[in-house]
Amino acid sequence: MPAEFDWEKLQVFVAAADHMGLSPAMVSRHVQDLEERLGTRLLNRTTRAVTLSHDGARYLETSRRAIAEVPADEWRAVIEVNLTGVFLVAKACIGPLTATRGSMIHLSSGVGDHGRPYWGAYCPAKNGVEALSEMLAGELAEAGVRSNAVDPGAMRTVMRAEAYPDEDPEGVPRPYEISDIFVFLASDESTGVTGQRFRARDFQWPDADEAP
Repeated sequence: MPAEFDWEKLQVFVAAADHMGLSPAMVSRHVQDLEERLGTRLLNRTTRAVTLSHDGARYLETSRRAIAEVPADEWRAVIEVNLTGVFLVAKACIGPLTATRGSMIHLSSGVGDHGRPYWGAYCPAKNGVEALSEMLAGELAEAGVRSNAVDPGAMRTVMRAEAYPDEDPEGVPRPYEISDIFVFLASDESTGVTGQRFRARDFQWPDADEAP
């Protein structure tokens, strides 16, 4: 990380859905509450970056099944939490981030850039998040707002432990160990970087003479 990195400029708002999942009505109320506070504590004229992470943790394990076995209500629930939720909050954040020429960081998945068999609704939802991120990058380019997606990879979290109970957690990094990419995308170091997909575990800070 560059020595001159200015932590005072890094203001990140994390919009995370309840890990138990959000219904459409709950997402709407969440966004309405967010919008009521725009310009005050949550999102204001100094907000520089928004990390959008609507993660339906309780749906991951049950979602790992063939499409033919996915109930329609489960499909709708996973899409609402992991894709519609991201859309609603992203839409609410466009104004504040336009004012600061800020950055949106969309949390994707290892199954977010292709169709992986037996991953039910979760895989299509995460592919949708990456497509949405790229769309926003193009639509907001003239406004100076950046939009990128990050695949965090395996992390030592409760969600991961529930999905892979036989995995040795000692071989999986903690979330803070893969946080550099989020700091980079939230900072001015990533000016001009938009519409891309990053793998958090592969990220390395660019050399000073290569930085945007």
